[in-house]
Amino acid sequence: MPPKSSSEELEVGFISGVFGVRGEVRLHLHNRESSLFARGREVTLVDPDGPRRQIVLHSRSGAGRRVIGRIEGLNGRDEAAALQGHRMVMRVAELPATRPDEFYVRDVVDLPVFVGEDQVGTVVDVHRTGPVDIFEVASGEERRFIPALAEFIDTVDVSGGRVVMFALAFEV
Repeated sequence: MPPKSSSEELEVGFISGVFGVRGEVRLHLHNRESSLFARGREVTLVDPDGPRRQIVLHSRSGAGRRVIGRIEGLNGRDEAAALQGHRMVMRVAELPATRPDEFYVRDVVDLPVFVGEDQVGTVVDVHRTGPVDIFEVASGEERRFIPALAEFIDTVDVSGGRVVMFALAFEV
């Protein structure tokens, strides 16, 4: 689970490994389908020990569901290997606008959750588990983990400030 981002930055992924011998890297993007880096984009790399540096990152599809990255100025396998585990963050102001049916995960945390007109809790976190994100909903001391699937979630309305779920999500 990635650390929380600041209100001015958003973590978009991390470097998960090395690809080839020319300094390319394997990327884990939190939105794997994103084409955000296809033409190159500035991103901040955050070392697990804290130091930060600005780079320009280009991405492309690899075999299967892999995403391969090329960092301008990085030329060798050893340089690429040294970046494994670095988080990639971007300034929120530089992120592209979302489509009406999209949202950034950071925008749903703290939103109230409703079933019909009844508020049943608050989104306290969204866990990235691979193919399906999981909404963590708190109601008092109780926590429920709801898959981000159409059969459980009716509407995510960031501008309206609410998440509407189906009753099925709260049945035992």
